[in-house]
Amino acid sequence: MDHVAAWRERLLDGPEALSLAPTERALLEALLERPGLALGIYTLIDAVWTRRNLNAPLTADLMLRVRIHRLRRKLADAGLNPEALVNDPPMAYGLNLDTLGTPPVKRPRYSVTL
Repeated sequence: MDHVAAWRERLLDGPEALSLAPTERALLEALLERPGLALGIYTLIDAVWTRRNLNAPLTADLMLRVRIHRLRRKLADAGLNPEALVNDPPMAYGLNLDTLGTPPVKRPRYSVTL
């Protein structure tokens, strides 16, 4: 499992996944698609609303900033570095997996047969 897939499992799909609202999840998924790159606000608005066949609200840019703030708080609550979710002025955000925290390790799943 590659580095990004391990983080995806840790943050979104695994047993210790963050508890996220649908828009927060869509935002984090978009950031995980291109880790280390700054994504412009309109790219993120597209990922959060348009790709999900929703009309972006008129205040989507402000709502996105609120979601970023909430994601940072949830990362911190999970013991991860909230500063890994970086702001690249003026209007771009990125996720630096190298500074997020200790990389997750994929543990093998065992089945027990009796």
